[in-house]
Amino acid sequence: MATHLAKPSYSERYRDDTHEFRHVILDKETKKIYDECIREKRKNGEDELLTEKEWREVLHLTQSSGWRHYGIYKPEPHILLFKRPRTDK
Repeated sequence: MATHLAKPSYSERYRDDTHEFRHVILDKETKKIYDECIREKRKNGEDELLTEKEWREVLHLTQSSGWRHYGIYKPEPHILLFKRPRTDK
């Protein structure tokens, strides 16, 4: 029997005057990995925001370069928030 492997889902991009934004909705398995990563970061006294290397290599998220993890959507902590400077101006 084939099983469906869930994957993170990526929002469309949205903008303000200076930045481009998007959010990523983590599937259950990726959320477990994220939670473990955050536990380790807390234990080591590190910032809870993910570096590009962490979200690429640990969570296996796929985005173009320059996106910076800047928070989570607190009502739904499986949603990660990303931004980068606008380059279309």
